[in-house]
Amino acid sequence: MQKKIFSLKLNQGGWIYIDSLIAMIILSVALIALLITYQQSTSSTVHAKTYSQAALLAQSELEKLTNVEENLHSNDLLNEEVEREIDGVKYKLFTIWTKPSLEQAENIYQCEVKVQWRAPIAKTDSILSMVSYFEIQR
Repeated sequence: MQKKIFSLKLNQGGWIYIDSLIAMIILSVALIALLITYQQSTSSTVHAKTYSQAALLAQSELEKLTNVEENLHSNDLLNEEVEREIDGVKYKLFTIWTKPSLEQAENIYQCEVKVQWRAPIAKTDSILSMVSYFEIQR
């Protein structure tokens, strides 16, 4: 009779070890999933921040041109490239002037502002483009 009780205690101890091992594996998988989610969330937040900053830079460049639109002449329309650094991220701003092929719009020019940057976590460059039209004196 005692042998059965003794063997029963050994089996219970073995099951407790296996149960705790399974619980640790489940906990490890859950923690890895949380870490992956946290990393993706951080990456998305950084991308959103840099994208918003790029949009603000492009918008401010177009607004600056809108404020001086009355004084712009076709000779002043130069394609430019400017580099700015904000919070450790380098942004390249390209101002590109083109004349659309519209017969009725002789004095209308298209201005495209492109912003190119690479977020600290990103592997590739991102590009944002904004377009506006201006009436330019000849």
